[in-house]
Amino acid sequence: MATTRRVMVRLGYGAVTYRAVAQAADVSPGLVQYHFPQLEALFVAVAEAGTEEAVEYLQALAGRPRPLRALWRYTNDAAGAAVLGQLMALAARSTVVGAALARGGEQVRAAMIEMIERSGNDYSLHSIAVTPAALVFALTAIPRMLHLESAYGVELGHADTVAFVEELLDRLEPLDPTDRVEATR
Repeated sequence: MATTRRVMVRLGYGAVTYRAVAQAADVSPGLVQYHFPQLEALFVAVAEAGTEEAVEYLQALAGRPRPLRALWRYTNDAAGAAVLGQLMALAARSTVVGAALARGGEQVRAAMIEMIERSGNDYSLHSIAVTPAALVFALTAIPRMLHLESAYGVELGHADTVAFVEELLDRLEPLDPTDRVEATR
């Protein structure tokens, strides 16, 4: 799956062929086609593997004291955003890939919400109740949009948005002095 993801990040989902994946993995195209008789099956496998990896990672983070910061770091992965963007574009053309992406998206989002709920933190802002689901959506949608726009050259407002989110995180999950030392390493 990692090889297919690398091809997708570098060249886009349209460049994913049995030959391209086989060449990148240094195997024969027939071997790739044997395991994935249709390219759709390969894309579904990529989505499912990504879901499994994400859920495992998020479950490992559950119970940590500052889940929003961990979530913000996790969702700012450019390669992960690129793969997701490619799968989302493909999902517009393939109901099979779309269904796999929807199942995975629900599982990952549920793991993110659970991670925040298990922290026991109250993220209310003054009199505004902020639910874990709303925080998850905001902290995942913003980085995806930033990466999507950056890919085609739009940067206006990005620095301000990142500064806004980081200030919000400072208010919701303040760092103590030892955290700041670790964050700069």
